[in-house]
Amino acid sequence: AELKAQADALGKREAELKAQADALDKREAELKAQADALGKREAELKAQADALGKREAELKAQADALDKREAELEARAGALNREEAELRIKLEAQASRENEIRLQREAQLKRANDLRIQREAQAKHEEQQRIEANSLIAAGDRLAKEGRYSEALQKYEQAYRLSPSEEAKVRSDNARRAAEETKR
Repeated sequence: AELKAQADALGKREAELKAQADALDKREAELKAQADALGKREAELKAQADALGKREAELKAQADALDKREAELEARAGALNREEAELRIKLEAQASRENEIRLQREAQLKRANDLRIQREAQAKHEEQQRIEANSLIAAGDRLAKEGRYSEALQKYEQAYRLSPSEEAKVRSDNARRAAEETKR
C-alpha cells in the first residue's frame, strides 16, 4: 500500500511536471510562430525596398531624359528631387523598422532559449532533490530496522525538507511513535 501510495504520488508529480513542460513547450512554439511571422514581415519589407529601389532608378532615367529639354528641366528636376528625397527618407525609415524587427526577433529567440535552459535546470534540480530524499529515506529505513528510531526520524525529516512527500511524512510519524514507545 505504501509503494502504491508512493507510486501514485510520483505519478501525480510526474503529471504536474509534464503539464509544466507542456505549457513551456506551448509558449516556446508561440514565440517561434511570432519569430516566423516577423521573418515573413521582414521579407515583405525587403520586397518593398527593392520595389522602391526600382522606382528610384526609373525616376533617375526620367531626370536624364529631362536634361535634354532645357525648358522643362527646372520644373521637373525640382519635383524629382523632392520625390527622391522622400523615397530616401522612406527607405531609411523602412531600414530602421527592419532592424528593429530583427532585434525583436533575436530578443524573442533569446527569451525562448533562456526559458528552455531555466526549465532544464529546474528539472535537474528537482530530480537531484528527489534522489537525495530517496537516499535519506532508505538510510532512515535501515536505521529503523536496527531499532535506531531517533536517528531514522532525523533522516526522514531531512528527506521531507528536501522533497516534501507523503512517504517521508508517514515514515517520520511512524519513527517518532516508535521512538516514544521505546522510551517508555
